[in-house]
Amino acid sequence: MNAERVTVDDGEVAVLVEGTGEQVLLVHGAVMAEALAPSSALLADRWRCARIHRRGFGESSRPANASTAADARDCLAVLDALGAPRAHVVGWSMGALVALETAATAPERTASLTLFEPPIMSVPAAGEMAALLGPVMEAWQAGDTDTALDRFMAAVWGPQWRRESDELIPGAVAAARRDAAATFEGDLVAATAWAPDPTLGAGLTCPVLTVGGAASGPFFAQGRRAVRDLLPQTRDVEVPGGNHSVPAVRAAEFAAIVSAFLTEPARVG
Repeated sequence: MNAERVTVDDGEVAVLVEGTGEQVLLVHGAVMAEALAPSSALLADRWRCARIHRRGFGESSRPANASTAADARDCLAVLDALGAPRAHVVGWSMGALVALETAATAPERTASLTLFEPPIMSVPAAGEMAALLGPVMEAWQAGDTDTALDRFMAAVWGPQWRRESDELIPGAVAAARRDAAATFEGDLVAATAWAPDPTLGAGLTCPVLTVGGAASGPFFAQGRRAVRDLLPQTRDVEVPGGNHSVPAVRAAEFAAIVSAFLTEPARVG
């Protein structure tokens, strides 16, 4: 599948489109630009799915300054280029924060939100996540990209992340290494700087779904709870035994949850 190029403020964003139907925009998290490809392929049977490569990842250009606000502007530019006045926005991890920022920026263009485990650093368990990230950043700053990736991904995905990701998405590990600066110098900084907008609930009335793995731990569970506190219309689905890797490793389950929500949001959760 060939990526389309969308011109943005100071570069280009790659977007891959498959399927027909109502517009769905899928926003990946840290490490792997193509991590949502398995879910997108399944959703494309019914929806027009556009997978953005956030800047610094995949085929997109490098950003001048990484932030959720800049990524949200890129998402809206992609929708403009696709001729889509509105979209169902699906975000995974850091992509979930970008999805929230996109909705806050343009609620009239957000048909629905699906958020898989947003990393909200204001929750009580954020200290545990910060402690986990300490050794990750030590390795990165020492120039040891492989150790930084292994420490980070083993914590959120599992120790088998290299084998599983390369089986699901050929070349994923090499791409993760190539794009590591976008994770460790971009996403982790942007996530720390991001805070929920307490006024968001007043302007965003679209259906919202949070999804998480039952084995993902308190940090991600509390992030889902924070979204539900902010947006009372939010419904929640927990995947038994799942962790932060669910949208890739258990793509069929994740795609079924998303498709059910997009079809009949009031019946999900």
